[in-house]
Amino acid sequence: MENKSLLVWLRAFLATLSVGIKDVRSRKRFVTIGIGLLGASHPKTITSAINFLDMVFHWSAFYKLFSRSKWDCEGIFGPIIQEAVSLCPVYDPIISAIDDTLVRKTGKKIPGTAYARDPISPPFHVNLVIGQRYLETTIMCHGSDPNSSRAVPVAFRHAPPVKAGKVTSPEEEQILKEEKKKHNMSVRGRQQLFSLRGAIDAIPGGYDRVLIQSADGSFANSCFLTDPPHNTVIVARARKDTVFVEPLCPEQRKGNRKYGQRLPSPKDILASDNYETRTMEVFKHGRKLAVHYKCVQNVRWPGATHDQPCNLIVIKPFPYRLTKNGRTLYRQPAFLVVTGAINKITIEQAIRAYLLRWEIEVSFRDQKAILGIGKAQVWNKDSVAKVPAFISACYAALLLASIRLYDDKRNEAFPTRERWRNDPVTRPSLRDLVRLMQSELAEEKKSAPDVA
Repeated sequence: MENKSLLVWLRAFLATLSVGIKDVRSRKRFVTIGIGLLGASHPKTITSAINFLDMVFHWSAFYKLFSRSKWDCEGIFGPIIQEAVSLCPVYDPIISAIDDTLVRKTGKKIPGTAYARDPISPPFHVNLVIGQRYLETTIMCHGSDPNSSRAVPVAFRHAPPVKAGKVTSPEEEQILKEEKKKHNMSVRGRQQLFSLRGAIDAIPGGYDRVLIQSADGSFANSCFLTDPPHNTVIVARARKDTVFVEPLCPEQRKGNRKYGQRLPSPKDILASDNYETRTMEVFKHGRKLAVHYKCVQNVRWPGATHDQPCNLIVIKPFPYRLTKNGRTLYRQPAFLVVTGAINKITIEQAIRAYLLRWEIEVSFRDQKAILGIGKAQVWNKDSVAKVPAFISACYAALLLASIRLYDDKRNEAFPTRERWRNDPVTRPSLRDLVRLMQSELAEEKKSAPDVA
């Protein structure tokens, strides 16, 4: 555990993220506005960050940092990837998660906005909202407690859809159709997967590290699952009626036939007694949880992975209760497909990696609800992509500081909680970290000498 204050560590780490910026003044503003966006009050805009820092005379310079300054969104995440990988034990695989999120907007002419399905609309009545789509990749990091992992963002990319003009010819419509195929979410997710794999390989000893990438059902397709990078395993959620088949030996192949007998659907495997039910224990929300699952190894998925070996994992529903004396309810079952370097991990490691995927949802909630990602009122095309990526990088720096300085535990450095908060807490929340940084910044301003 390092004996540094949170504010000092953040400034030093943000300075490493700005190494790629040539202008010295822009590098200083990079660090300053990062502290401002973390500590500013709502709404989280660049203007509110400037007011929080009492630097109103530099208003234009901070806006130009995102619209005119030459720096890459992917480049600022390089030191974050190195720091996150260093926190993953060498003997364990690196667990990553990928997902997309929608940031609502009110203006139709903001770059990158489009109509999208409202994720909170009921299934029987789909609503449309205007927003911007972003794709995030995270690495699961933890301190001394391996059962308390954080989803640290290592990539945050603006993923706008390809739009058509008002009048298009049949030839232009065909070109537009091909362009949409090249820029859909699965293609962009595959690009981020290969980019993350390349960044890990560049770290000393990283080429031999195993990477487990967990994803939800929207990435369970041939574009994302086929031919993953070396030493990479993909764990994705499949449908309950997915068609899996047995492999066919090369000696038995005749003509175009390369698949064996069709297997029961994942839903039928869940209800069948012909497959062995195994049990493993995982820690979830500070308590042990028994996971009952079935596994069918070395199968083929003709619709997505073709002749690529896969493992099918069927997880039984988890029981839970709404109240202490209430009746027992059950979650939905999970059907997972595991492909890639499946011989380098165990089935239990694949299940743990997918259960940790929930942390990326916590990451989205913290960044959107507390840090106000997407709330900055910017209209420049470069600023629309850079400001959310910059806030996500600052959020990652704050989580890494919590792990490095406090072992990701809520110790005496944080103020005591309210008396009515009787739920057990092991790690500091994002609000705790922000309040601690704000208090250190206030103490720094008090101790600073007054300039006449």
